[in-house]
Amino acid sequence: MDELHVFSTAGVGSRTARQRPFRTEAELRRFVVQHAHRLIDVRVLTWEYEIDRNGGGRIDALGIDSRSAPVIIEFKRTATGLTICQGLYYLDWLDRHRDVFAALVLRQLGDRIASRIAWRSARLLCIAEEIGPREEAVARQIGRTVELMQLRQYSRGVVTIQKSLVTPPH
Repeated sequence: MDELHVFSTAGVGSRTARQRPFRTEAELRRFVVQHAHRLIDVRVLTWEYEIDRNGGGRIDALGIDSRSAPVIIEFKRTATGLTICQGLYYLDWLDRHRDVFAALVLRQLGDRIASRIAWRSARLLCIAEEIGPREEAVARQIGRTVELMQLRQYSRGVVTIQKSLVTPPH
C-alpha cells in the first residue's frame, strides 16, 4: 500500500497527525459501530451476534445499508488472509437464516424496510487497521465481490479510510 501522510490544519498552522492505533479489535468495532452510518453508510443492527450456538461463532456486526442490502462486517486489527474466510462463513449463515435477519430488521426498523431486504445484494465488509496482500488475493479468487476497508485513527480526531472493492476476475 502506498504511503499516506496525514496533516491537521486545525488551529494555527499545520501539524502532522500521529496515528493512534486502536488498542484492541473491540475498540475498533466500537468506534465503527458508533459512527457506522456516516463512515460506511450502514445501520448496524447488532454486534457480537452469536450464531449456531454449538461453536458457530459470533458475527462482529450485522447491518443493513441504504439500499436495504444485508451487511456482514468482520473486524480485525490486522487482516492477513483468514478474515475473508470468516466473513464468508457468516454470509453462508445469513443465506441459511434469512428469517432471523428479517426478524431483527422488523424489530428495529419496521415492516417497510424488512419487506424490502435486498438479499441478492448481501455484502461482506472487512474492516481493519492493516490489510495484508493476502486479503486482496483471496478476495480475487472467491467468485464474489468483497469490500476491504483500511481504517486508521489519528490524533486530533482525524480518521482515514482506504476502500478496495475486490471483484472476481472475468
